[in-house]
Amino acid sequence: VVAHNLALSAYSAIVCFPIISAVITNFIRHPLIEALNDSHGVLKEAHVDFWAWTFYLSKYYEVMDSVIHWAKGRPIPFLQSFHHTGVIFNLWIMCCTENKGLWIYPAFNGFVHTIMYLYYAASAVGIRFPFKKYITVIQIAQFITAGMGLNMLYFVNRKSYSYGPLKDYNIVAKVLGMDTHQSNEISQYFTFAYVGALLCLFISFFRSAYNSYSVSKKKE
Repeated sequence: VVAHNLALSAYSAIVCFPIISAVITNFIRHPLIEALNDSHGVLKEAHVDFWAWTFYLSKYYEVMDSVIHWAKGRPIPFLQSFHHTGVIFNLWIMCCTENKGLWIYPAFNGFVHTIMYLYYAASAVGIRFPFKKYITVIQIAQFITAGMGLNMLYFVNRKSYSYGPLKDYNIVAKVLGMDTHQSNEISQYFTFAYVGALLCLFISFFRSAYNSYSVSKKKE
C-alpha cells in the first residue's frame, strides 16, 4: 500500500510540475489570447499531449485504490467508483479529440494527487497529518478552476477545431460520423457534465464527512 501510494505521488509530480512550469512560462511571456491558443508552441515543446496520454493510462492503475479498499473488506464508496470510472472515459475522449484543455488534467489533477497520495502513504505507516480536510478542499477548488479554465479555452479555441484533417485516433468522430469540431464539442460537453457532477459529489462528501465531525466534536 505504501509503495502504491508513493509511486502514484511521485508519478503525479513528474507529470504535473513540468506542465505547470510550461503553462506559467507561456502566460508570463505571451499575451493572454496567444497563451490560451499556445500560438508559440510552448505547451507542445513541453510534450503535453504525450504526458496527457500517460496520465490517461495511469488512471487504469489508480483503480487499484478500489481493489485495496475491497481487499480490506471495506465497501467501495460510490464517489470513488464514479470518479475512477468517469475519469478514464473523460481523459480518453479528450485525448482522442485533441481537446485544447487537455493540459488541465495532468496539471491540476496531477498536483492534487501528488499531495493526496503522499498523505495516504504517510497514513499507511502511521504518520497522521491534520490537514486531510484540506485535501478535499483542494479537490473542490480543482474542479471549480478546471471548469472555468476549460470553458475559457473552449471559447477561445473553438474555431480552430474546424480546420485540419481528421486524425486516425479520433475514434469518437469516426464512430459518430463527425468532423473534428463536432467531436470536440461532444468532448467539451461531456467534460463539463462530468466535472460538474464531481463537484456536487465532493461538496456533498465534504459536508457529510467534516460538518458532522465538527458537530460531534462540539457535543463532546
